[in-house]
Amino acid sequence: MSELEMLTTPELRAGDLVITFGMYVRLPDEPRVYQNNGTVYAWDGTVENLDEVLANGFVPRSFLSEERWDDAKGWVYELTGRWVIQGNELASWWVERR
Repeated sequence: MSELEMLTTPELRAGDLVITFGMYVRLPDEPRVYQNNGTVYAWDGTVENLDEVLANGFVPRSFLSEERWDDAKGWVYELTGRWVIQGNELASWWVERR
């Protein structure tokens, strides 16, 4: 089994696997960074164990979906498997590093 470490949001890096709500979320290249009474980081991650998350109901399917317009069907929900890891220096995460 891989070793996990607890890291704050500013310590996260591209390629990290963040474990949250039963999901294994892989972080992309760069976060979005905002200034709002301090620095806030937002990573648009990809859920790597999506089938397990959906089968066990760790989070609602709609939380992992995106609403979009389809000319033939109207508004539809499309499963994206994306999850945002967002926080500041006070937030901490269980992380598996590559």
